[in-house]
Amino acid sequence: MDALLSMLVDLSRTFYQDVATLPELSHLNTQLETTLNAIIENPDEKHTLNTILHSYYTEIMTLYARYPQSTFLDTLMHRIESLIQIANTVDGTYR
Repeated sequence: MDALLSMLVDLSRTFYQDVATLPELSHLNTQLETTLNAIIENPDEKHTLNTILHSYYTEIMTLYARYPQSTFLDTLMHRIESLIQIANTVDGTYR
């Protein structure tokens, strides 16, 4: 696994720890955890990780639209945007 993918996995694990208790994101949390465990043995899972991170972005934006005063959601939104930028680079896609 190259250094950038390794960094993305580490940052995604930290992100996962921060959102693991949010019931609104539970369906994505399970997918993320499974993918992070699988990517260690199969780096080709980077596309799956990228797709999941984009799904998080959509869900977090929806939550933020509902609760615009939430500083926690604002922080998550910025973090997921950063993760997506790294994931797009690693995956070689630009959405």
